[in-house]
Amino acid sequence: MRANSGYHDGEYGVPTGHIKDGEPASGAAIRKAYEEVGVHLRMSEIRLVHVMHRSSGSDKTSDYIDFYFLVLNFAGEPKNRIPEQCTELRWVEWNMLPPLTVPEVREAIEHIKEDKIYSEFDFLAH
Repeated sequence: MRANSGYHDGEYGVPTGHIKDGEPASGAAIRKAYEEVGVHLRMSEIRLVHVMHRSSGSDKTSDYIDFYFLVLNFAGEPKNRIPEQCTELRWVEWNMLPPLTVPEVREAIEHIKEDKIYSEFDFLAH
């Protein structure tokens, strides 16, 4: 459960983070999996399953592109490596998400279940 971030605190999400300059999206996924939950991933163990173009809202200057990777296998036992930002780790079935799930994560998972590779989230009609 997210905490102390100012963004959907008190809701469940997935390991996430920003891509560093010069880092591919797959590299960021592998890095964040280790930093946040302590699992070691290899390229052969992840598969890109969804891309979401997400509006940042009126308070930011740029939007987000979110890459969702499915983890096929991993080494290590997941553990909370960032307790100051995550109060609880929880395994759930993807068809039984907790009511308090970050909205764009919930929507992305719904698209993944439908094999929909791309979506847009939270854009206002102009």
